[in-house]
This record gives sequence, structure tokens and C-alpha cells, in this order.
Amino acid sequence: MVIAAALVVAILALGNGWWNAQAADLKHTMLYSAPPLEVSYQAGQLTLKMDENFWHKTRKDQWSMSLIPDHGHLMHLFLLRVPAMDRFYHLHPEQIAGGLFSAKLPDLSPGSYKVFADIVRGTGFPETMVGEVSLPAVAGGPYAGDDSGVSTTAFEPSAQLTATSLLADGACMVWEQNATPLKAGQVSWLRFRVENAQHKPVDDLEPYMGMMGHAEFLRSDFSVFAHIHPAGSIPMASLTMAQQELGMAMDHASMDNRSNPAEVSFPYGFPQAGDYRLFVQVKRRGVVETGVFDAHVQN
Repeated sequence: MVIAAALVVAILALGNGWWNAQAADLKHTMLYSAPPLEVSYQAGQLTLKMDENFWHKTRKDQWSMSLIPDHGHLMHLFLLRVPAMDRFYHLHPEQIAGGLFSAKLPDLSPGSYKVFADIVRGTGFPETMVGEVSLPAVAGGPYAGDDSGVSTTAFEPSAQLTATSLLADGACMVWEQNATPLKAGQVSWLRFRVENAQHKPVDDLEPYMGMMGHAEFLRSDFSVFAHIHPAGSIPMASLTMAQQELGMAMDHASMDNRSNPAEVSFPYGFPQAGDYRLFVQVKRRGVVETGVFDAHVQN
């Protein structure tokens, strides 16, 4: 009986090992993963190198190595200081050659940063590459072009939603919440209203890179990152290509779904339960302002 039991255990262990090896191989060869991103810093410049992984090396005939601009930029770069999540930068590096990009940093606080880089390939396929970098204090001057950033309080998990975020010149951004809790896997319209110092809705929102708002949602363990627009999470470059193939006209204004000129809204379904920090970006009088909100998403 002892020998039989040992044989059964050995067979089960070998079978489990074989199964895990097969599953790992299938995951490697069948499930796509974004290529690694090498990030380095020197003298106020951030260098980003897009490497090739298994998919790009073995299936070059299925992939476009070229990139197309989304909202006027080949790459949207997001830097988040961790673990506090209290510094957030939205930058737009320039392509040097092939998969090599460079970004001149603005004034930036020192620390460890998570790096998220959004691109759209020539086929219309979007992807987000992830990296890390440690940065010193950078005296790079004010933001240039479409670049923006925000300094906020350290993230603290809470079951309560943040209702209001202060902006420049005494203005604020208000999350128009209802009594329904956020739940994973359910699509919701997240609506944000911008008010002036007198708590009146503003009338000076203007397009920011072709849209009335941009938003970035991050889970506290960084397992979820989403770059959202009023039209959803699909990049405009990809949507434009799809609509052109279908012979449809592109109307950004109708996709904003704004019933209030002081409001911007985003459709989104949180993929996982947990604690999230939301960065909501709008443009007023030529200046990008970022509202910061915290939320807990239930199962």
C-alpha cells in the first residue's frame, strides 16, 4: 500500500509538472505580451528603447514594426512615482530611430517611477509597454507642448470615493457620483464636472489633443493601467483606421457625449476589484489641469 501510494503521488507530481510545462509553453507561444521597455536617464533626458520579444522575433510577417501617431504623437508616456502615487507626468517623447525614443523631462521630483508607454502600430494594433526607472530631482523647466503633470497627496486605500479634486486658481473638479458602487466587470459612465472658485460650472474647456478630456486609471498594485478618452479606451488612431475601412466618417465631437459644456465623461469597466487612483485631464485657457481621484471597486 505504501509503495502504491508513493507511485500514485509520483505520477500525480509528474503529471502536474508536465501540465504546467505545457501551459507555460502555450502561454508563451499563443498569448501575446507587449515587448520589454528599457528606460534610462542621463542629463535631463529619458531614453526609451522598445525591445523585441518572442512574438516579434518569430512572427515578423504578422507584425508592423512601424508606428502611427495617436492624438498627434507616436508615443504617450506616463510616469508615476511609486509607491506613493503622488507624482504623475504625461509626456510625449520624440522618436530617434526605429524603437528608440527620447524625452526631455520637465521639473520633476526625485524617486522611483513606474513607466507606461502607449503606442499604436501601423496595423492599428495598440499596446502599452511597462518599465521602471529611478530619477533624481530634475530642473527641466515648465511643460512644453502637450506635456502635463500633477503633484498630489500620497495614495491611501479607502472604501470611500474621492468626490472633489482642487485645481489651479481655486477651481475644482467634481466627480458626479451616484449611489451605485463601482463593481468590477461592469461598464459605467464616469462623469466629471469642472467648477470655478465660486463653485459655478466653467465655460472654458477646450480640446486637449483632439479630445475634451483624457484619463488614466491605475490599480494600487499597478496590475491595471488604462488610458481612457470620452470615446472609450480604444486609441483614436485605431478607431480612425477601422472606420475608414468601413467607409464611416469620424466625428470626434459627437463621441464626447457631453450634455454639459463643463463636463467630461468616460465609459469604463474596471477589470479587477481593488483600490484605484484616477487622473482626469482637461484643458482650460491653454493650460492642462489634472484632477486626482481615489476609488474602491467591488467584486
